[in-house]
This record gives sequence, C-alpha cells and structure tokens, in this order.
Amino acid sequence: MDRNNFTRTALCCCLVTVFTPLSPSLRAADATNAPVRRGGPPAALISPQVNPDRTVTFRVRAAGATNVAVSGEWPGSSRPMTNDGRGNWSVTLGPLPAEIYGYSFSVDGFQTLDPPIQR
Repeated sequence: MDRNNFTRTALCCCLVTVFTPLSPSLRAADATNAPVRRGGPPAALISPQVNPDRTVTFRVRAAGATNVAVSGEWPGSSRPMTNDGRGNWSVTLGPLPAEIYGYSFSVDGFQTLDPPIQR
C-alpha cells in the first residue's frame, strides 16, 4: 500500500480499546437504561460500549437507512447491525481479545466514521 492510501485509510478509522475492567466501577453504563426523553435532541448513544465480558456493543443512529454494518480489525470483519425501529442500529461482537481495534460504519453503502468522534 502506498503512503497516500495508507494515510487516507488511517484517517478513516476509529479506534476502540477492549480491556478487562479492574473493578466494577470501571464498567460502562447500560445504554438501554437511559431515561426516555421527550422533545429536544435524542439522547446520545453509547458507542462503542465495552462490556465486562469483553464483548463490544456498537451503536449508530441512521434513521431511514436500510442496511447498516460495522467493519473492523477483528476476525470476520464486517458485521450487519439490527435496527430497533427508531433508527438506532446496534450489534454486539465478541468477546474480543484485549487490543485496540480500528472500525467504521457502512450506512446504505456509504463508509463513515463513528458520528460522535467526528467533532
């Protein structure tokens, strides 16, 4: 791979770190227990969420999309995601070995970074 392609690829990757928490206080909050909000902007999705068993849950909001997947540097690479009926897509992978993984989403064939990371 030439340097320009490598640079573009590196800029298009997001990273997730999978680790084994040392204590219960380090565990991620359960995103499904978020309070229901009325009006205003929708609640932020927690993604990626590294679970205590080293599984990782990826979430992305893509209202109107018909095909969403997450791809990354783990075995099997691309995985289809499931729509909750409100435009929130998710999939849980793993357990994954402790490592740093690059990943991106594909929304109806369009490759994109994790939206909260695109600040």
